[in-house]
Amino acid sequence: ERGGRTYAAQRHLSITKVYPVTESAFRDGRKEWEAYLEIAKHGPETHILIPKVDRSLRNPYDLAVVIDFPNLSPHKVLHFFDDGIIYQKGSPASVVLQLMMLGSMAVWYSHDLAQKSKKGMEEKARQGEWPNRAPYGYLNDKATKRIVVDKLMAPWIVRLKQLSAMGRYSCEAMAQMTWREGCPKRLSKSAVHYIIRNPLYYGWVQYQDIYTKGVHEPLITKELH
Repeated sequence: ERGGRTYAAQRHLSITKVYPVTESAFRDGRKEWEAYLEIAKHGPETHILIPKVDRSLRNPYDLAVVIDFPNLSPHKVLHFFDDGIIYQKGSPASVVLQLMMLGSMAVWYSHDLAQKSKKGMEEKARQGEWPNRAPYGYLNDKATKRIVVDKLMAPWIVRLKQLSAMGRYSCEAMAQMTWREGCPKRLSKSAVHYIIRNPLYYGWVQYQDIYTKGVHEPLITKELH
C-alpha cells in the first residue's frame, strides 16, 4: 500500500480507495480480485494502481481479462507501478508485449511451483509420511516435518472409531455425542466422516493414488477401523 501511495503522489494522483486482495493469484474465479476489477471498470476513477503483474496475474483467465481491459473500459489506465508498466487503450505494442511476457512468466511460475509442490508431496507420501496438514488426532512437528500424536484429541479419535464400529450411529450423532462427552473440539458431520474413513489412523498413508504403510504412530488397529 505504501508503494502505491508514493507512486500516486509522484504523479499527482489522489488515492480514493484501497482494495487488499488476499486470495492466491494462482486460482481461477477469485472473488476479491473479480470484485476489484468490476469496481475498476465501472467506478469513477480513471487510474487503477496494481503493484506487480506477477502478484495479480498468475492464471490464464486473469491474464486474458487484463489484456482485454482497455477494450471494455477505454477511458481507464492501468498502472503496474512496481513493474513500470502503464497500460491503456492505444498503448504501444511494446507495452502489450511486456505485459503479456510478464503475465505469461507469472502463469508459468505458478504452474511450475504447483507441479513441484505436488511431486514433493507425492514423494513424501511414498516414504510413508503424511504430506499435508495434520488431521484431527495428530499435530505437525516442525522439527521432524512429520506428524505426531495429539494427546488431547487422540482418545476422541479412538472413541469415534469405537462408536462407528457399533454400526448404530450416524456421523451427525457421533459428532454430537463426543461433544456432549467433553471432546475439546466440536467436530462437524463431515469431519467425523473423514475420520472414520481415513486409514491414517491405523497406520497407513493414502494420498492421491498412493497407499503405503506410514512411519507415524497409529491410533487404532486396522480391525477397529
